[in-house]
Amino acid sequence: MKTLRLAWRQLLRDLGSGDVRILIVAVLLAVVAVTAVGFVTDRTQRALVIQANRLLGGDAVVHSDTPIAGALRSAASAAGLVHSETVEFESMLRVGNGPDANLRLGELRALGAGFPLRGSFRIAGA
Repeated sequence: MKTLRLAWRQLLRDLGSGDVRILIVAVLLAVVAVTAVGFVTDRTQRALVIQANRLLGGDAVVHSDTPIAGALRSAASAAGLVHSETVEFESMLRVGNGPDANLRLGELRALGAGFPLRGSFRIAGA
């Protein structure tokens, strides 16, 4: 009990001197900063998902590392849902010709038949 009382007196003394107040303000500022970054990240992710659904023209997206087969595919087909498949992966792309060519990280995407599900998709000339 004496140890607890001594710890309490030392805490009150440190609060009076200002050292602990600075520590408490720093911890509070760190918590507020992390919370704000998490909030902004969450809102940005939600906005990107909404925009991606508009770009894809679909209401639901199923992602998988392997081709989707089995119960999920048959359930979607049985319900009469319209679907389109895409395959995408990251790769190194060569930009330019000859000695001036550069390698860049890029994403390749193969679009399946029926893409997009809503609207139209047009490929412009090179």
